[in-house]
Amino acid sequence: MSINNVMRKISLVLSTEYFWVIKLPAVCRYLTDTYGDFEIEFDFSAEAHLWIGRNKAHQPVHLFEWLHHSLDYGNIPHTRATLKSGNTKIKQCYEDWHKTLPIGYHRMKEVGYSNLWGTTVRHSHKDISGYIKYDINLPHKEKIFTFFNGNPRFHRLITFMYMDDMDLLEKSFATMLGDGPHNDIFRQFKRELDLSRFPMKLHPNDADKEGLVTHTMNVPDTFVQAHVRSYFDFITETTIGNLGELSNNEFDQYGNVKDTYSGPDWWETEFFTEKLWRAIFYKRPFILLGSYKQTQSLRDMGFKTFNDFWNEDFDDERDFMKRIMKVCLQVYDICQLDRQVIHNMFMSDSMKQIVEHNRKRFIEIQQNGEFAFTSPVKIPFGFSDRTEWYLSSKDFKDIDSSKLLVNDSFKGSMSGVLKKDLNIITPWL
Repeated sequence: MSINNVMRKISLVLSTEYFWVIKLPAVCRYLTDTYGDFEIEFDFSAEAHLWIGRNKAHQPVHLFEWLHHSLDYGNIPHTRATLKSGNTKIKQCYEDWHKTLPIGYHRMKEVGYSNLWGTTVRHSHKDISGYIKYDINLPHKEKIFTFFNGNPRFHRLITFMYMDDMDLLEKSFATMLGDGPHNDIFRQFKRELDLSRFPMKLHPNDADKEGLVTHTMNVPDTFVQAHVRSYFDFITETTIGNLGELSNNEFDQYGNVKDTYSGPDWWETEFFTEKLWRAIFYKRPFILLGSYKQTQSLRDMGFKTFNDFWNEDFDDERDFMKRIMKVCLQVYDICQLDRQVIHNMFMSDSMKQIVEHNRKRFIEIQQNGEFAFTSPVKIPFGFSDRTEWYLSSKDFKDIDSSKLLVNDSFKGSMSGVLKKDLNIITPWL
């Protein structure tokens, strides 16, 4: 359907909630049957992973399969479809995947990167930069760094184990807020960790862990003070890249894909989330445990990092286990310095200049729409008379559910998928 000869554009704001995973093919069919011709955008900018889950045959289903089969089932021309992902590498991943397919296999109109989390930090997080002071005459800070972790992913738990071994946890404000199969991972290293330490609190009188979710202006004062009373942020990003291709049997006891970010050779993930942007927005020095060369990517965007103060060669390490260890050793080396040396380094004018430059550059990027940061304008969700529709799962709640059932005759990779047969990891922390 068109309005004044302008093709309507429908943007489906996707996440990894069950509705989309199970119903996306049927939603595409419903939209075609109801509205005819349109362009469609799959907005996956909140996420950056590959694996959507598994099908009834217990085979992993990846992002590109999921979207292409949904288009097929909905009879939507692939040339009218675009994909936005939070993965900075998504365009090259799509090109490399497409090379593995038969010549002439259809392709989407455009696949690209969009940084939702930068905009989220800029407009939805409390700005505590005014609390962060750089003055060598200030008293020494209580802790050396923050070490905030939410979902206990594999690389975070290994990092946490190393931090514990190096006696660094007591030098930090540390959290591990989410639940997870901690001992299953630690047993690989023939050890146990005291699970009573999860979650670690910022302070014995701290609020419930829900109060530490920072997509809000209303964060507890302990969160603010943890930044005020420490020198830098040790950031373990949501993913540190491709950890290896999954086999068909690599699911946990609940059917979850063990690592949604790993994949075949054509897949790589680089994901900038609120964890990193928050540090920059707050004018904080940071050490980033991310994907291979992710720190260099920041420099390519015009940010300054801290290689004049410490060694950042961990960024050049392809082996993720070695990269974890190198980052931990760098944090250890900093913490072994004399406290006055640490204080002088982090309170120096040169450090202040870097963090102020980074904050200015961050705001500049967001305001100018560079690097595909999303628009600060509030998106009008829902069906309307506008040429563009932005739809989330709630926009379909009043539609006859029978119209959204996937036909059993659908023969794509998601054929026969039922809710009980498909579980996914939701990487929102």
